[in-house]
Amino acid sequence: MNTQLSILLNKFIKDKILSIEGLSSLLNQSKDSVYRRLRGETDFLLNEAFIIANKLEISIDALHKENISQTIFRTKQFVFHDDAIDTIQQYINELHTDLEKVAKAGVINLYYAAKDLPLFCFFSSATLTNFKLYFWYITLFINSSKKLAYQQDWLPKNVVNKAIDLYRMYNQTNSVEIWNFETINSTLHQIQYCLECGLINTSQAHELMDAMLDFVNNLDDFARAGNKNKIGKLTMYLNEILLLDNSVIFDLGFQHLFYLPYQTLNFLSTTDENFAKQNLEWFQKQIAKSTLISGDGEKDRNKLMNHYRKEIKKYRSKIGEE
Repeated sequence: MNTQLSILLNKFIKDKILSIEGLSSLLNQSKDSVYRRLRGETDFLLNEAFIIANKLEISIDALHKENISQTIFRTKQFVFHDDAIDTIQQYINELHTDLEKVAKAGVINLYYAAKDLPLFCFFSSATLTNFKLYFWYITLFINSSKKLAYQQDWLPKNVVNKAIDLYRMYNQTNSVEIWNFETINSTLHQIQYCLECGLINTSQAHELMDAMLDFVNNLDDFARAGNKNKIGKLTMYLNEILLLDNSVIFDLGFQHLFYLPYQTLNFLSTTDENFAKQNLEWFQKQIAKSTLISGDGEKDRNKLMNHYRKEIKKYRSKIGEE
């Protein structure tokens, strides 16, 4: 474990994710003592390894060379506060902090199995951000005896802007994504559901459908170009048979981070390399059964994007006139 921990810490220090001073303060040790540990002259104590693992949000398993059958997962939860804005703001702040950490580490690739729209894509516009965070909140925390009125600008601008910045950061990341014909359906159904329940009005439903169409058109442009706003590379596949699971893998080169959503917005995560390797192998198998639609894959890309547009049109027809 000491060798693996030293390698990992030296990498973090080199990439300026961690400093000698910060590590010294964290372990309550002198800088000379820290240097000896980093050079392998002195072993890290077990409690020090736990402190470091907790600080860097990595599993102890990741510090062992040998294969370990038991995988340790961390949880990231959508925590309820008495005020809806406070609940949403804390969630967005934590997501932003996590993605900033990944960005600083120098992401090589993000792998996404898109059963539903990738989380960051909901933040592509203020309209979708306000709606999706409203829907998630009432689904998770509002019972039949409580009401929360929806308005297009119900969230403060600073919360919306920070969410939209998550989309910007996602666009800067190289991503390999598998989509299918069902990927946008849950969001369209949620819009229809809210309309039928009287949570939104007809005008708001049409605005949301417009936002979904804008998103699909932008996605089409990104896939055609093979990049997101000419920044992060987008390699996009269509899988017509597999029911995906929204699992996410960040490949940092020296480490993998695996995320799996549960209970709508909560996440299980692990840095266990054996587990990540298994999921990367699963991902590659699904790619082999999928069709590349970014770049030159025009025929199948058009088939998927036109299907999405038809679905939006179909749901819009159910809304009626404004």
